Amino acid sequence: MIAVIDMSFPVYMKARNFFSLLAVLAALLLAIGLGTFWTLTARSPLGLLRHGGQLLPEAAQFVPKQSPIAASVLVAPHRLTDLWQLLAAPDIRGDIQAEVKRIEGSLLAGTGLSYQADFRPWLGEEVTFALTSPDLDETDENGLQPGYLWVLSCRDRSLGQETLDLYWQQRAISGSRLVFEQFAGSQLISARTVDAGTPTKVAMPKRAILSPTSPQLIEASAIVGDRFVLLANSVLVLKQALTAAQSRIGLSRDAGFQSALAALPGPRVGLVRINLPQSLRWLGLVDGPKLLTTGLGDT
Repeated sequence: MIAVIDMSFPVYMKARNFFSLLAVLAALLLAIGLGTFWTLTARSPLGLLRHGGQLLPEAAQFVPKQSPIAASVLVAPHRLTDLWQLLAAPDIRGDIQAEVKRIEGSLLAGTGLSYQADFRPWLGEEVTFALTSPDLDETDENGLQPGYLWVLSCRDRSLGQETLDLYWQQRAISGSRLVFEQFAGSQLISARTVDAGTPTKVAMPKRAILSPTSPQLIEASAIVGDRFVLLANSVLVLKQALTAAQSRIGLSRDAGFQSALAALPGPRVGLVRINLPQSLRWLGLVDGPKLLTTGLGDT
């Protein structure tokens, strides 16, 4: 006996399933390709020319309104340096790379930290620096004691914490006494190198602009939530920053600042805000009492 089996229907089904699977795979590969292209385009240094950086300086909430100067870079610094090198002529790219390394080394001199190894892995898309006060203690006898604040956006809190731990371990080894305290929901770490109750002060001449990342000027730090790392040359500066963020004295709540931001053209990768009266006082061009009668506003 001979049995005949009709295989036409199963073969048809197998062919249809094959082409359906092929279509799904093609669509998946297309989606992956488009996603990869979009990611590479967004992260490319050239993307900064078209789209700019972060739209608003979110770290402005920590800057008191009366700060003489506040400057924000609204993109990770290494993206700017990458763009700088990409746009440069090939024969000078080596010089630019060397200059970038020199600047990074100068800013982090004496800290035992490296931008590429210790900051780049967790740094987000904003770095804000502020001169919060021309003279923290308002005393002329010991010269100007400016208050410096760095606010670094953070995309990986644990890595940011590791960097701070490394820095403070080195400070402790070098002889600094570390003080831990809670303030406004954040833990503050500061150094004491004079005695147990007196914060370290660094006397600076007028018109001096010193690097806030030198060992003598990073005297306090805090991590706020999972988003910001704060560095300052005095624990008082950190307390002022945290108070500003939780009250109406923060720069981000200033109506004039908000209006100025709305009027700025885009795209942009950074901005600077200057409080003209306070800046003139810091530069020694106008003394405190005369500021009340100048009529100068913020710029």
